[in-house]
Amino acid sequence: MEIALAFALLLQSFEYLGMKNEFRVGGTWAGPDVILNQLFNFHLYLRLLLLVFILTVAIARFFQLDFEVYSFLSLLPMAWLGMLASQLIIVIRTNALPSGGAEGLLFWLQLMVLWIHTTGHQTSALVFVSILILSSYAIAGLRKLAKADWRNGQALRGYLQKSWYRIPPYIRVRSDGSHAPSPSSNGSLLKIISLAIILTQVALPLFLFLPNGFWIFLVLALVFHIANFWIFSLNRFVWAWVAGFPAVYFLYLQIH
Repeated sequence: MEIALAFALLLQSFEYLGMKNEFRVGGTWAGPDVILNQLFNFHLYLRLLLLVFILTVAIARFFQLDFEVYSFLSLLPMAWLGMLASQLIIVIRTNALPSGGAEGLLFWLQLMVLWIHTTGHQTSALVFVSILILSSYAIAGLRKLAKADWRNGQALRGYLQKSWYRIPPYIRVRSDGSHAPSPSSNGSLLKIISLAIILTQVALPLFLFLPNGFWIFLVLALVFHIANFWIFSLNRFVWAWVAGFPAVYFLYLQIH
């Protein structure tokens, strides 16, 4: 989980560096003065160094590589504490969670990794993460199920028409019904897809109770997140949730 989480945060950090001009005075998230903007952008590079260190040490430990980096294991808690401080700085600077639910999940994953390093209580942390992951699917599905516009496909149509998502052009055009044989057939297709999304989200936690159910869970969850990435460009959702899948596997082993 630590390796997957560090990799997810590394990709996120490269994105922050790519958009660092947005953090300057006059940008989307304007700061109070030039010096603070420069310090903020400098901290983004320090964040990368922390993640490279975490990845190097974590991979060395996972593969039981015998070289000097092993002596840095005791510094991992400090590195994760630095990452949590960085995330807090970003949230304060932007006055928001830049990635919404993905940002919140990444925060809890970092906190649990830090908890494991400092207390050694691995089981409780992994169970907490797995419940967090599974409930995120179930609650999202139940909320959609309770809304008529999700059950009839109208909410999905609305999301496919939102300008701030990078929807593939042919999907955006088809979602408005202009290329459908009839408006009713297009509406029926969106309704079926909406119900499939709801059913998938609600059912995902239940698969863990089946023999070999984790692998069904894994395939369906990956298909779901990759589809969101492809259609809505929600790339961070893929890596944030995948970082928690080792904890879900741990819970699956405990059940069986």
